[in-house]
Parts: sequence; C-alpha cells; structure tokens
Amino acid sequence: MLGSPLLMLMLVPEFAYDAAGRPTRATDATGHEAWVLRWEAHGLAHARLRLPDGSAIELHPRSTDHLVLGVCDGLHLVPVADPGRPLARISAVSWAAPVDIPAVDVPGALPPGAGTAVLNLLAVLARHAGTASLRYRGPYPTSGLFATLGASFSLDGDRVALERSFVGAAERHGFGSVCLSPEVDFMPDPHAWSWPQPGVCVQHRRGIDRVWVEGRPYDRNGEHHVLVREHDDWIARVVFAGRSWCDVLRLGDDGVPRSAVAPAPAVAAELVGVALPTAMVEVLTEVIAAEAAAPLRDAIATELARGLILGDTGLAPAALGPDGIVVHAGLAERALELPAATSIATLASAMRAVVVRAAVARLAAALAAR
Repeated sequence: MLGSPLLMLMLVPEFAYDAAGRPTRATDATGHEAWVLRWEAHGLAHARLRLPDGSAIELHPRSTDHLVLGVCDGLHLVPVADPGRPLARISAVSWAAPVDIPAVDVPGALPPGAGTAVLNLLAVLARHAGTASLRYRGPYPTSGLFATLGASFSLDGDRVALERSFVGAAERHGFGSVCLSPEVDFMPDPHAWSWPQPGVCVQHRRGIDRVWVEGRPYDRNGEHHVLVREHDDWIARVVFAGRSWCDVLRLGDDGVPRSAVAPAPAVAAELVGVALPTAMVEVLTEVIAAEAAAPLRDAIATELARGLILGDTGLAPAALGPDGIVVHAGLAERALELPAATSIATLASAMRAVVVRAAVARLAAALAAR
C-alpha cells in the first residue's frame, strides 16, 4: 500500500486534451510523456508510446493489412526505419471509442512492455469513451495474453474459470487460423507508469503493482520476478525454484529507488551448455502442451524438439536461443534437487512463457506465409 494520499497524488498521471475533449497526452510527475496522440476528423492519426525501458514505439492506424486480421494498425520502433514495414500489426481499433481488444499478428516481435503499453492505452480510451467492457477478438487467446490484460482491465467473476473459458475457446474453434471472441468481458481499469530514473518504470493503479527494471517486470503476484514488501520498502527480487536468487532493486512507497540496480549473479560455468536428457524433454513437452489446442500443442512440441540446454540467461528463468530453449542453469540446478514431480513442474513453469511465445510466433509466421 502507498504510505499517504500525498504519495498517491505523486504517482497519478496528468492528462491533456484537445478542443474536442479527446486525450492527447499523459505525463508522469517528472514530466515524462507516457503517450502522445494526434487526432484528425476521422479518428486517431498517430500515437507515440513510451516503453518501460525508456524507448518508444509508434502506432500508425489503418496503415497495413493481414490475411486473417484484415485492416491493421502498424506498430513501429522509434526511430521508424521503414513506415511500410511495421514491427507488428494489430487488428484495427476504433480508438475514439474502442469496442474490441485487438490481436497482434506476431506477439514475439514486440519489445518488452509494448503489448502492455498498447493495451493500457486501449483501456484509457475505452474508459474515456464510457465503454463498460470489451472482448478480445483474434486468433491467439492464450494464458499469457489473459495475464497481460489483467494489468489494464478487471474481471467480474472467478478469475480461474474465466481464464479457462478464454483459453478454451481455441480448443473448441481452432487456434491461430480464425478470429475468435471468447465470452469473457474485460472492464477498462488502466494503470499508470512513471519513470523515476533511467531503466526503472513504476506501474501503479491502486498502489504500486509492478516495477520494471531494465525492461523486465517484477510483480506483487509474480512467480520468478517478484515485488515484495520489506518494512517500508519494495524489493524487486528474482526467485528460482521457490528460493531467492538475488535482490535487484529497492524502492520506497513513492516509487523512487533506494539502491542501485544489482547485476545478475553468475552461474556455475560447468553447467552452461549441458543438454537435458531426451526423456525429461519429452515429459516437459507433455506438461507444457497439456492444455493447449491442437495446432499450438504441435508447435510447442516442435520448439522443444529443437533442444533444451542449460545456460546463463541472466535474470530470466529461460530464454529462446539459436539452438533451442535455454533454461537458467542456477534454476535448473535447484529444481533437480527437488522430488521428481516437483522438479518437472518447476522446470515447466520456468519455461512455459518462453516456449508458448515461440510456438505462437511460429504459427503466426506460417499463417503470414500462406
């Protein structure tokens, strides 16, 4: 919780509006622009959004199209190298009064925080327009997307059941080939970002919920990257196999860092490059793919068949490498000390987000190539 109403006020963004009452800019207490919008008579003409690491993306409405998504808004890194070649596309949004949550064609292509930034802008503009709730419309209703939406939208009902319904739509109707609209209502409940120092972004809604350190999010309800309360401070902590690996940053209730960003501890050199046994990879594939729809399940198996090795992934539990999935050697070493079932569950949890993201990107690329 925040310490006082004054501190809460310090974290509230300031909005600017044009003569028609449309939002044009949001800034934090230190003057950093979270986003800048340019409107024309027909609707949104351009948007620039700051990302947690201080970089930026641009949104070019209705500037491109896609085989399944149709007319799309293009997302570009700043500076824009080629306006005709977006980094990713999202299905076109009526930004003045959003009615749907858009799909992105290649989720893995976006830099950290970009999807969250776009979805939060959607929530801000939906709330401004008086939209009570929105539903996702697209071919990729995954658990990862469901979790991302939770930062900018709220739900009415049992979260576990709603996630099951959201992800289960793909099992019933097909994953990755048709646009789906799961019957789950997301109510606009946007957060705000502030940048107290370079490389640090504080995310707050009714208190500090998340801290981004060098582009990586640490959540109050996180599993591996956790934001924990200790006395009067918040600590961004890395947890591997249920135990603290390192503390990365300490902050006060005002979101201002009280320590320097700590480097990632080194891993045992003799573990780097060690491949996990084929039998273990097969079990992990079954566990990770168990609840996925058929096309995604096959893509997950393809990704894991490329290889699964131990390595130094810094502060990440796992990463996508050129020769397959790389699992943090320190995490794996700890996990393999646990009972067999717990060990497999721990490794699967560490890898799942990376594997599913790579699998979805594989399906999206195959679809785009048709």
